Amino acid sequence: MISCKKASILLSASLDRELSFLERFALRIHLTVCKWCRRFRVQITFLHSLGSELDQEEQLITALPSEAKQRIQKSIDDELNQ
Repeated sequence: MISCKKASILLSASLDRELSFLERFALRIHLTVCKWCRRFRVQITFLHSLGSELDQEEQLITALPSEAKQRIQKSIDDELNQ
């Protein structure tokens, strides 16, 4: 049985790469008995999805033409100055 520390490392790694069969098996066994690591899995998955969404939004913003960025900034400035 793996430790919670090892389980958290594997959970984190699983977001970036495919785990080996033995890693998946050990993690699955650990998660069946450890509610804290199951909670951690939910939390880390949620944070990972938020990070992905923010990255996509940032890519959209950087893809805007400079004229569009200037119009948006002017609109924000006008709202703040009212």
